[in-house]
Amino acid sequence: MPGGENKPSTTRVRGENRKLNRLSGFDYSSEKNYFVTICVDKHQKYFGGIYNGVMCVNRLGSIISRQWEWLQKRYPYIKSHAFIVMPNHVHAIVEINKNYINTHNSCTDRSCTDRSCTDRSRPVRTDIVNITDIIPTPTIVTGNITDNDIKIKPLSELIGAFKTTTSKIIHQNGFNE
Repeated sequence: MPGGENKPSTTRVRGENRKLNRLSGFDYSSEKNYFVTICVDKHQKYFGGIYNGVMCVNRLGSIISRQWEWLQKRYPYIKSHAFIVMPNHVHAIVEINKNYINTHNSCTDRSCTDRSCTDRSRPVRTDIVNITDIIPTPTIVTGNITDNDIKIKPLSELIGAFKTTTSKIIHQNGFNE
């Protein structure tokens, strides 16, 4: 970074000075591999513990893992090359690549009848009389999805979706700390 261009700056967040972790001017929706670390606030060990050298996830850690899988189903242009839940953070290597769109098993395919990946983790209704009351008849579209059919979200929006849905499920399960 000669001359200081593209140098991360410092910002004030909730009374703290924090180093920004993004390069200014960089397109984080570009087709690349990204290393991601997401830490728990105040580094609390919410996701499990390490016992005899092995990470053992608890219920919250399990939710984290499931939501990472959901993220890959929901956004067909991403692929997780590595993901690990640690006691107070997660690490991932995620690739953004539009070529995965037509080869990925996801509900972006308009003929898909599995709506679980668009659920966004809402509570399950128990007053259903007929399954057609909750699942609309899918529109069948022939052919592949084109690049123009899907907007590639930048990494920050993908991680935001992961964190939002994960937090929602955790709170729905009674963990409000």
